[in-house]
Amino acid sequence: MNYVITAIERDGFNFRTLNITLEIIDESINVLEACKEAVREYVTTEEGLKTYLGNCERFNWADFESYVPNEICERHGFRKINTGASRAEVNWDEELIGEPTFLITDIQWDTDGEEREDLPESCHLPLRDLLDDDEGLGDVSVEELKDRVADYLSDQFGFCIFGLVIE
Repeated sequence: MNYVITAIERDGFNFRTLNITLEIIDESINVLEACKEAVREYVTTEEGLKTYLGNCERFNWADFESYVPNEICERHGFRKINTGASRAEVNWDEELIGEPTFLITDIQWDTDGEEREDLPESCHLPLRDLLDDDEGLGDVSVEELKDRVADYLSDQFGFCIFGLVIE
């Protein structure tokens, strides 16, 4: 069984987190107490004592993650797992989709045989240009949507459309 400890550091409105993933070897342990026992054992080693003294006689979860070796952790019923996962800090309120658009491809223009190189074969259309204010995408059938795209493009370029593909 895996267990994740999320350490949170708060500084006013700012904070950061550290996720420590453990594999539990002995499911009867109290995980947090076992971690603290492992730290106590580590600090009794020469290396651990140097780390503790170098940290102004403090030892936090980031220190636990960085310094306590699995050799000690395993004696306390767990081991730390390096997930190898990359991390990114993101803005909670970041808009992930931007403005929704449709990709329109394979546009077949009705040019009455006239060669027109200024007419696009594909384009992106914003969803807002195809729906009425009170409509959602689920309110319009695929055929109705194709008709609206054809009408929109005809209005923009002055030519009718035989067919198109909406992706």
